[in-house]
Amino acid sequence: MREKAPRGAGWCTKSVTKFRYYPPEPLYRELPEPASYPLEALGDVLHPMAKAMQEIIQAPAALCGTSVLTAAALAVQPHGNIEIDRRICPASLYGVTVAVSGER
Repeated sequence: MREKAPRGAGWCTKSVTKFRYYPPEPLYRELPEPASYPLEALGDVLHPMAKAMQEIIQAPAALCGTSVLTAAALAVQPHGNIEIDRRICPASLYGVTVAVSGER
């Protein structure tokens, strides 16, 4: 029979004469190493900008690539629209960057 251990401890199983301690298990699994951000896919204009940002700021490639791509999308947004099913929509890009606190 399993009983709940005292507060702050792991689970215990009750045997005839003693308790055995089982440490708590983590609630998450180990994540695989992420693939590198494809800076080369940004093209002849944006790739050198992102590469220069990465070298000067020493920030991760994904952070620099997303920043350059988002800035470029903001710059061209007023110059073009998209037609979908006879509806005109503004060309927009929504970017989200998730980084550890203090990461450049």
